Amino acid sequence: MSSCLKCPSCGLELIKINKSYICSNKHNFDISKCGYVNLLLCNQKNSKDPGDSKEMIKSRNDFLQNGFYKVISDGLNKFIFDQLEKNAGNLSNICETGCGTGYYLSNLRKFLIENNFNQIDYCGLDISKHAIDIASRMNKDINWIVGNSYNTPLLNNSQNIILNIFSPYKIDVITRILKLFIKIYFIIPSKNHLNAFREIIYGNEEKEKNIDKLKSDIESSNNLKITNIIEIEQELNIKNNKDIMNLLCMTPYYWNINLKQLDIFKNLNEITTKINVIIVEATKGL
Repeated sequence: MSSCLKCPSCGLELIKINKSYICSNKHNFDISKCGYVNLLLCNQKNSKDPGDSKEMIKSRNDFLQNGFYKVISDGLNKFIFDQLEKNAGNLSNICETGCGTGYYLSNLRKFLIENNFNQIDYCGLDISKHAIDIASRMNKDINWIVGNSYNTPLLNNSQNIILNIFSPYKIDVITRILKLFIKIYFIIPSKNHLNAFREIIYGNEEKEKNIDKLKSDIESSNNLKITNIIEIEQELNIKNNKDIMNLLCMTPYYWNINLKQLDIFKNLNEITTKINVIIVEATKGL
């Protein structure tokens, strides 16, 4: 069975044969018992155990499964569904780069199937083997891949839709794997996202504006053009310390706090903050 995957060793197409992916140069990558394939070569790793730590992954999965970010997932699902209804075309696959434990991709698949988009293959890619292991145990109907988003093991012009949600990206890689006139959806934090957390850590210091950087990256590309932007904002009230600490641990803020600030979070039993994100749709080839 053919696939959209390319061999990380030689770049040729990988073919699924029984429980392995094999290229014509006989490079072989076995599918794990949980159902994922590891296409991250040793020379592509930046550490012995790349990606988020087990602690961060567990915190993120626990937090997301409790539904705190459902408003983001629902907003993305509706946004993509509305676009598909207008321009269904020959949609064959959707890929999320930096998918983590697969929360958003799994929800999107379920939503689209419920709305009669049934013939779509789904692929989730993350550099963390721990995250992909969790994803593959939770959803057996998605192709899960351990791989590097900066050196993505996907064939050129192979993807109908790409998702990039709170994840690092390289514009040239995205344009390489995206089909012509097809879309990528970025989700990035907006100015008020987790404002109560930022105030504890940074005070009133102005932080980098993510949307400005993303716009600049897209505009610097000759192949992508922003075609739609929506903003989601909602109050978030968390009423126990475990969920507060899970949210803190899954964010980059966790690595920027001192012991005094950490103690503040450890002693919080309730916090009210904001979910505030921007969904940016960009199209290739306009």
